[in-house]
Amino acid sequence: MQQQKGRALVATPMLLPGQGKPSGSKPTPCFLWDNAAYMLGYKAKDRKPSTTRRQFAAFRNVHIGLEEKVKHPWFTAICTFLRDWSPDKALEIEEHLSKVATNFGVFRIAGEMGYVHELVTTPVMAEDTEPASESENEEGVCLVSDVPGQIAAVFAGHDAPPHS
Repeated sequence: MQQQKGRALVATPMLLPGQGKPSGSKPTPCFLWDNAAYMLGYKAKDRKPSTTRRQFAAFRNVHIGLEEKVKHPWFTAICTFLRDWSPDKALEIEEHLSKVATNFGVFRIAGEMGYVHELVTTPVMAEDTEPASESENEEGVCLVSDVPGQIAAVFAGHDAPPHS
């Protein structure tokens, strides 16, 4: 998502699941966000189109491979899009993509206010949806505010209880 700042379009800061990309040549797709090379197989003035296609294939394969584990209709919609999308389609809308494909991208379902990554949680390796903390009254220190308090239970998958 970009916003106008003066004459330039700049990325809208947002929290995203996962971590930054490690260095190296192996494709490392992010969960529900990435750059246009990974998400669409598109890079303006692409000098290595085979690398860009490999990045898109890795992004598509990771997400489609997680579809059964995530089991969320918005995530399934993203997987359907990825199955149907071809990097060749990006060339048909290249004029538009060249303006917006300079930052990282996220998914939003048409007609919905939120982004898919805000609702669909990153799948974890554990096969259950039990809280990560064994004790409901475990204390700790917030990594952001440095304030001590009760540690919140973290759930995996879409079966987590709603936020209060």
